This record gives sequence, structure tokens and C-alpha cells, in this order.
Amino acid sequence: MENKPTKEYILKTYSFPLYPNDTQEQKLRRSFGTARYIYNYGLEVKKEVYEKCKKSVSYIELARILTFIRETLDWMRECSSVIQQQSLRHLDAAYQNFYRGLKQGDKPGFPEFKSKHGRQAISYPVNVKVDFDSRKIHIPKIGELSYRNNRDFSGEIRTTTVVRSTTGKYYAQVLVQTNTPVPKPKKITPSKTMGIDVGLKNFAIFSDGTVIQNPKFFREFEKKLQRVSRWFSRTKKGSNNRNKSRRRLAVVYEKSRNNRSNFLHQLTSRIVNDNQINCICLEDLNVAGMGRNHNLSKSVHDAAFSEFKRQLQYKSNWLGKSVILIDRWAPSSKMCHNCGSINEELTLNQREWDCSACGIHLDRDLNAALNIKEIGLKKFAETQQDTHGKCGINASGEASLVRSLVERGRAETVNV
Repeated sequence: MENKPTKEYILKTYSFPLYPNDTQEQKLRRSFGTARYIYNYGLEVKKEVYEKCKKSVSYIELARILTFIRETLDWMRECSSVIQQQSLRHLDAAYQNFYRGLKQGDKPGFPEFKSKHGRQAISYPVNVKVDFDSRKIHIPKIGELSYRNNRDFSGEIRTTTVVRSTTGKYYAQVLVQTNTPVPKPKKITPSKTMGIDVGLKNFAIFSDGTVIQNPKFFREFEKKLQRVSRWFSRTKKGSNNRNKSRRRLAVVYEKSRNNRSNFLHQLTSRIVNDNQINCICLEDLNVAGMGRNHNLSKSVHDAAFSEFKRQLQYKSNWLGKSVILIDRWAPSSKMCHNCGSINEELTLNQREWDCSACGIHLDRDLNAALNIKEIGLKKFAETQQDTHGKCGINASGEASLVRSLVERGRAETVNV
């Protein structure tokens, strides 16, 4: 008898502001400290063992050391052992991500020691309860914390992460497996497909002609950040004035970050919730490489292209819509969407140009969005043929498609 495939349910994370009292805040600070201590201790052990013996220490071996530490240090037993075990799991995941990045040819950062001055977080995979009526969240060995109930949810709580921001605010980020199954992918048609070209002058240009202006939130707060940073640099290490300046600096960064996050969430929700769109085509940009350009790095990181793509992907998955990523080397800006010829002489500062083959006047960004839509649809069509109707991504098929488009454009340009 064949086993029926189990249903996949949508996972959602809800963030609730927490308002602990003085006793609960002291317990939270102690919990953050123990989790940070275990993470740094495990990182030190792994580095020392590798330097001396060229061997890696596994999570299980570190968990055995944790048991010994809890028996030795009384203050460790005052906090939940779960958060300490999760801290070691996070360390193990950081190492796996580092080595995975090396194998893929990237330049990932090596795991670093955690500081008490930055963002603090502890994770509880079990035994967290949320009471919507009394607006309390029960956290093991912390107690019942008051929270602001800005929304309700139904489903099974998977993991709860308690966060203390750099400005001293507390949040509970609750990962919930909802009762809603993951919907089947909707049918992809040209009429319900939209191409999006992202940029620095305008944040996004849709293939239907819609232009989204770039708000440039970091630039908005840049002068204030420079002023507060100067105040911070003049303070003495360890002084109260330094702590006050650090918090003042964190508040400015938080305002910029919150404005950017709000803008991205509103924009991605607007795109995904559009009933006329079932498929979104984007360029798979190398944001890390773009950020290494010292002339553009500040604007590239301020735009947050990777976060924009991430939000589009998971929100589309909730509604059964698709996001197709085209190759970053596709000539979306240089290729005429009308005849397919390539303009090899197009520079970055040219916002409009005339096609030498067909004579049409082109807006650089709108032309790129139309090309992204066309390449994405062709990529999906090739994928359907290669997989006999099964949905998937064929990287070699996409590369051959891009090469054929480039060669076709060059040939047409030469003929003209």
C-alpha cells in the first residue's frame, strides 16, 4: 500500500512587543548572557581543537560539555537548558553555512564571537504558550510576560525567539505552523505574468509601466547618523555617556531600518495580492558583488534588493503564485524588447536610447522589465518541456536561452 504524501502547511512568524517587569527583565538578561557564554565557549573550543588536532567538534560533543558546565556552574542552572542547547545548534549551523559557502565558491564570513552590546536573542523550541485573552506569553523559567496583542493566530507553535533589540526593546517572534495547507501553484500565462526590473534611480519598474520611486531611507538619516556617530566616538569606553550615545545611535539606525522594512512589506504585499498577477519574474542579482563597488555600495545596501526578493518569494508561496529568477547575465537592459537586437554601446548613465535595428525609442528600465518578463516566460516554457510538465528550474536550459538571445541580437545588429 502506497503512503499518501503528507500535506505541507504554511509557516508564518508573528512578532509581538514584550513588556517584562523588572524581575522578568533581569531573568531575560541572565538568559541572554548564558546563551552568549555557551556560544562563545563552543566557538573557542571548536577553534582550539581544529588548530591543534585538525579535527571538528560536533554538536553532540559540545552538548556533553554543556552538561558538565551546568553541573559545575550554579548560575547556569538558573536558566533553561533549552536555550543553551539551541545556542550550540546555532553555532553548528553557522559552521555548516560557512563550509557550504566555501564549497559553492563564495566568500562567507567565519563565525564570530557574540558581543553583549548588539542584538540579543534566545530560542525556545517547546513549552511556550500564548494566552490571547489575558495577553500573556508564558516562557519557561521567565514567567508570564505581558505583550501587545496586535494580531491573533491559530495553529501549532513551532519555535519562539525572544529578542532584545539594540535600543532595549523586547520582542517575541513566534513561528507558527498554521492550519492552511500550502496551495498548489497557479497556472502561469503571459497575461498574468509581470516582469520587475530593480534599480537605484527608481527602486522598481514593472512591465506594465508602473514606476516605484526609490525612497533612499539611509540617505534620509545619513547626516543625523554622522552627527550622532561623532558624539559616540568622542565618549570614553565603559562610561555612562558612551552607553547613552550607543543607544542614541541605535535609535537612528532602527528608524531607518523600520522605514525600509515597512516600505518593502507594503510593496511586496501589494504586488503579491494583485489578482491579475500569478507569476513574477526577477533578475537574480549578485547583490554582494554590487556592494563591493565603492561608488554604489551605500545605495545598493540601502535598496535591500535581496530582502525584496525574499519577501516576494515567501509571500507568493502563501498564495500559490510563482517567482521566476532569470540569469543575472541576461542582457535585459541592452536588448531591444521589440526586435531582440543588442546595443553593446549602452552605458549606465543612458536612461533612454533608440534601437538601431527597428528604430523604436526605448526607456532603459521599462525595456529591461519587458525583457525580464519575456526571458522568464521562455525559461518556464523550457522547464515544462524538459521536465514533462513537472515544475522545476533548469539552469543549463536558462544559460543556453540567454546565449541564444545574445547571439541573435549580435547577428541582427551586424546585419543592420
